[in-house]
Amino acid sequence: MINYTTGNLLESDAYCLVNTVNCEGYMGKGLAYQFQKAYPENNKAYMEACRKGKLKIGKVFFFKEDGKIIANFPTKDRWREPSRIEYIQEGLKDLLVKLLSYNISSVAMPPLGSGNGGLSWYEVRKEIEREFNQISKKIDITVYEPSNSNNIKINVKPKKPPKIYLSSYIVAKIKSELNNRIEDKKLMRLQKTCYLFNFFYKKDYFKFTKHKYGPYSNDINIINRNIIEFKDYYNIENYNLVYDEIYKIIINKRIDEDINNIEQAIKFSVDYVNNINDDKQLECLSTIMILIKELKYQSELDIIKGFRKWSKEKSKKFSDKYIIDSIKYLEKTNIISKGLLGYFLV
Repeated sequence: MINYTTGNLLESDAYCLVNTVNCEGYMGKGLAYQFQKAYPENNKAYMEACRKGKLKIGKVFFFKEDGKIIANFPTKDRWREPSRIEYIQEGLKDLLVKLLSYNISSVAMPPLGSGNGGLSWYEVRKEIEREFNQISKKIDITVYEPSNSNNIKINVKPKKPPKIYLSSYIVAKIKSELNNRIEDKKLMRLQKTCYLFNFFYKKDYFKFTKHKYGPYSNDINIINRNIIEFKDYYNIENYNLVYDEIYKIIINKRIDEDINNIEQAIKFSVDYVNNINDDKQLECLSTIMILIKELKYQSELDIIKGFRKWSKEKSKKFSDKYIIDSIKYLEKTNIISKGLLGYFLV
């Protein structure tokens, strides 16, 4: 029979653990992120498989580490997209074949594609039972259902100290000085501060693209997770102490970069964001900046059109007046200036 439970799948005694992934090589949040920390070699192999185009929907990628078989199960093609029930159906068929061919005696799986994936657990459960009831006498199957309890928290201490780079130092410094402490729900402010760091540093140190809330860099999220892992690995209490420790590592490495200019750019970007209490305004300002950066010179009308073309959500969120007021704010605070051809970044 299939056993249903809740809790931490990573504590399961099952020989095979199913990890939900996408085909782009990004370990998402939640359980996938905990898998990344608990099984770092699996994560490397998974990323390499994605890079080579070997991981596809309907094909489960197996990897052995620390006496466990990790079944990397693609529930998404692209990491920002939702899961689809046909992805689950195709993947379950491949998982079943591989469990039998490798003579695996026990498997534990999460609620595939439910939760962050957006699928109905009722529908996913039906697919699991349709595919696995036929082998439930041969293999011990444990399925971890979605839990409504906020008390169940999965946190795995990294096995190795995360690697620290100059980018880690910059993000850690920003995190330590922002008024609103940056946790999972405040990553938007961290993103926008790093975007402003690029502006004040006069280099595209972090690579940004246009996204839902304006300029976005997935690298920032990865660096931020690295810092959290560093904090967890060394049991450091707060981010000020994390920054102190990272600073020592960077100085000991004798980084050749211009630390003084970096420190100045951090200060200017943090001070700028700390003076903006409204996340909506911060989104609008950074969106204007990236629109101007794209074409160098833009009129007020060009910028407004840029908002309207960005997305329906952004078009509804910001009125013409709000955008124009934000343009004036950027001009007043010397981020942009107006010339004969239109607005440009200072």
